[in-house]
Formats: sequence, C-alpha cells, structure tokens
Amino acid sequence: MVSVSIAIKPLMKSDSSHARHQDLALTAKKHLQTNSKLVILRMHLRKSHLMPLLTGGFFFCLDQILKFIAHGKPSTAVYLVKPWLGWEYLANPGIAFSFPFPNAVLIIGTPLILIGLFVYIGKIGQRSIYQVFGASFIFFGAISNLIDRILFGITIDYFRVFTAVLNIADIMIVLGTLLILTGTSSRTEHNIDKTEQV
Repeated sequence: MVSVSIAIKPLMKSDSSHARHQDLALTAKKHLQTNSKLVILRMHLRKSHLMPLLTGGFFFCLDQILKFIAHGKPSTAVYLVKPWLGWEYLANPGIAFSFPFPNAVLIIGTPLILIGLFVYIGKIGQRSIYQVFGASFIFFGAISNLIDRILFGITIDYFRVFTAVLNIADIMIVLGTLLILTGTSSRTEHNIDKTEQV
C-alpha cells in the first residue's frame, strides 16, 4: 500500500503542473492578442488622423498663398458674376464674413478657443472621422487667420460671395464646426440606439 501511494503522488503533481503550464500559456496568448489589437488600433488611429491633418495643412498653405497674392495686389478685382461672385481684396478687421470684433481680443482668444477644442476632442473616447476632420479644419483655419492678425492687424479676405468677402480659412472654420456637430450628433444617436437595444 505504501508503494502504491508513493506512485500516485508524483502523477498528481505532474497533472497539476501541466494544468498550470496550460493556464500560463492561455494567459500569455490572451495577453499577446490584446497587445496585437492595441497595436492595430493605434496604427488605425494614426492613419485615420493623418488624412485630416494633411487635408487641413493643404488648405492652410493654399489660403496663405492666396492671401499673399491678394495682399500684394489689393487693387485687383476679377468677377465671375459682377459684383456678386469673384476675386476681391478686403482688409477685414473683424471675424468671418466681416463681422466686427476687436483684434486684440481675437489674438488672445483664438489660442484659448483652440486649447478648449482639443481638450473637448481629447475627452471623446472614440472619435468619429467627422470630428477629426472638423478639429483639423478649425485648427488650421484659425491659425491662418491668427497669422494675419498678428502680422497685419487684420485678416486678408479675397473671395466675394454675394454680400460677403471671405477666405478659405473662414470656410474651413465654418465647415469644421459643422463636421464636429455632425459627428457629435451621430455619436449621440448611436449611443441612444445601443441603450435601447440593451
């Protein structure tokens, strides 16, 4: 009887150690899968953020080039439909669509608004592509107009559209705001649908 009990104990020990090895292997596998998913997610986020940044940067450069041309030849005016649609220089002391606003307040306020925007975007867990594009457009548009205000004390507008004269930066800011609102609205509707399903 003694010899039998001695023979059984090593078998029990080997079984328990084998089970531990299996548990460790499963844990390691799950850990690797989780890390792989995180890496793929980070790569996806980088790619999804790259296009909005490149697009915003392109329109920023285009806006600055057109402002340079307009500021160099302020008397030049070319209309597709006179006097409602065309190229027309305007030194705008206000904000978008020529609304009057103190320049000093705009120079100080613009960076604060941008900081608030990125704090808001940063708090959103899963950002939609609309929100990322919107934030990019607002950022580059606001920076482009801020450069004008710092250098010249005005913003340089050059597109005549009916009764307003504006620039690409103004369009980017308005479009960016609409995109963020659209993205926020779609996320809210999605969350409501998920809640109703639960």
